[in-house]
Amino acid sequence: MRMQLGSEEEMQQRLASMPVHHSMRGLFFNSVLDVVRLLEDESAVSHCLESTGGTRYLDFFSYPTSAYVRLLYTAQSGG
Repeated sequence: MRMQLGSEEEMQQRLASMPVHHSMRGLFFNSVLDVVRLLEDESAVSHCLESTGGTRYLDFFSYPTSAYVRLLYTAQSGG
């Protein structure tokens, strides 16, 4: 049985297979948040930030890739 794309189950599987030490630059987080802001509104951006435990991301700082995955899954569900 295949899991549904974009589901909580799929996200959890991806997070479980991800090495803890992987990181990404804040630039990628901010790009997603900019698109959410453009397509939705500030409340959707706030919801996305809450899902990652962040309040803001600095472009050249490193953040856990797991937080980025959570951000993507929250953003695709409409913030």
